[in-house]
Amino acid sequence: MMEMLKWGAAAMLLTLFATVQAAAEGDAGRGKTLFSRCSSCHAVTEQNKVAPHLSGVFGRPAGTVAGARYSKAMTASGMTWDEQTLDAFLTEPTRVLPSTTMSARLPNQQDRADVIAYLKTLVSWRDVWWRSTKRTSLSSRPRPRGVTMQTRIDEIGADMYRLSIFVPEEAPPQGLTFNHFLITGDEPLLFHCGKRKMFPLVSAAVARIMPLERLRWLAFGHFEADECGSMNEWLAAAPSAELMHGVVGCSVSINDMADRPPRVLSNGEVIDIGGKRLRYIDTPHVPHGWDAGVMFEETTETLLCGDLFTRVGNGPVITDSDIVEPSIVTEDLIHYTSLGPHTGSTIRGLADLKPRVLAAMHGASFSGDGAAALKALGDHYDARLRVALAV
Repeated sequence: MMEMLKWGAAAMLLTLFATVQAAAEGDAGRGKTLFSRCSSCHAVTEQNKVAPHLSGVFGRPAGTVAGARYSKAMTASGMTWDEQTLDAFLTEPTRVLPSTTMSARLPNQQDRADVIAYLKTLVSWRDVWWRSTKRTSLSSRPRPRGVTMQTRIDEIGADMYRLSIFVPEEAPPQGLTFNHFLITGDEPLLFHCGKRKMFPLVSAAVARIMPLERLRWLAFGHFEADECGSMNEWLAAAPSAELMHGVVGCSVSINDMADRPPRVLSNGEVIDIGGKRLRYIDTPHVPHGWDAGVMFEETTETLLCGDLFTRVGNGPVITDSDIVEPSIVTEDLIHYTSLGPHTGSTIRGLADLKPRVLAAMHGASFSGDGAAALKALGDHYDARLRVALAV
């Protein structure tokens, strides 16, 4: 019986695919407005209403949301929600699944395209993680516990956006934020490409601010999965984009691992992206990685400081409170810094930039006397080294 339902749904879909016109270009902003008609039944966060929630719906097998009520025909349909199946179903739900309880439809092709474009933006970390597992049985795939988050977007300075994903499963029990920084100038730059499996989340967030194909530069602190794991996905999505990094990073890793050659930056080199100027600074082994470096945006006096000042938890977007002590607590917890004779002096050297904003990869950004925070952190690592050498 279940096989008959599955083949019946497939036949209906094939019929509709043959009759529905080619999909129009979708406008996600307009789609969000149109979706308000659906919001009484469907939530866009992971909370079921009368009907299943639609967080992460695009690419999800039909009839698989935990706790939602489905008809037998839906659970047995074998469908996966993509552009074609959503277009067909929204055109006439009962033609695809005669026993479906959904009666609302969108007969206008442009309306459907716009709503589908909006649904694509509703990506959740949990669904990205779940689909990335390589198990074959849907029922055997464990889903991580904790809060499902979409990428949070906040403007922390003029034309500077913090795209943040909180992952409760990292550094438990506090969890950890993964922050990516988009700077929109004439030639927009993304600092921290992010993990490969987070690319759907981060790219959807960038697309809400500007078209992906406008992205011109990709940069990061050092070669590590959470900083550059998705670099080739970005290069494919943005045909004019170039990676850029220091001499060591390009020579040791990026030249071989990237799908396009990077631009090699010398220590102290300034890149003008039109309205914003970014200075690259080598910080070898600080906080870790031979190829480590930071970037300083001169017009906003913002230091993109990578893993410096790492803090666990899901704090505020930006803070003027002390960030040195919480960073030390996190150091004691996960030991993320490569302690050496130049650690303290390298960090104190960055204080000469006199940054007003410290944009950290993990934790809230800091607004205030960045130089004082850098000096204090550098002094702490000098004291830490003295203790280590005395043992």
